Amino acid sequence: MRIPKSIDRILELAEALERHHFRTHIGRAPAEPPLPPPPELKKLRARLLSLAPGILYLIVAAVEIGSFRCHPADLLAVYRSVSDRFSKPIEAVDLLMQHPQYLEKRLHGGLMFLHEEGVDLCRLFEPMPIHRQPPLSY
Repeated sequence: MRIPKSIDRILELAEALERHHFRTHIGRAPAEPPLPPPPELKKLRARLLSLAPGILYLIVAAVEIGSFRCHPADLLAVYRSVSDRFSKPIEAVDLLMQHPQYLEKRLHGGLMFLHEEGVDLCRLFEPMPIHRQPPLSY
C-alpha cells in the first residue's frame, strides 16, 4: 500500500508526538519539571487545518476504523456520520488533536484495515485530473 505524501507527513508528525509522549511519561520521576510541548504539535495542527474538509473527514473516518469503533465495510456510513457531526473542519481537527500521541497508530491502522478489505482509501487522498468532454459539434 502506497501512502500519499500528505498523509505520510501527518503520520510522521504524529509518530514524533507519540515518541515525545512516551519519553515524557515513561521513566520520568513525577517531581521532574514537565518538558515543553514539541514543535511537531503545532506543525501537525497546521497540517490538519490545511487539508480540504473532505480529506479531513476521511482521516477522521480512518482513525475511527483504526480505533475499532466501526468496521471498514461501514466506511461510507462513517464518513457521512463524521461530515454530519462536524459542521466546521476545525471541530474535526480539535477531535484529532485531543490525543495526538495515538493518532499515528489509529490512522495507520485504519488505512491498513481498509486496505485489507479492498478499499484503497489512499487513492482518494490524491488529486484527480479533471476530464473534460470534447465540445459537441453540430
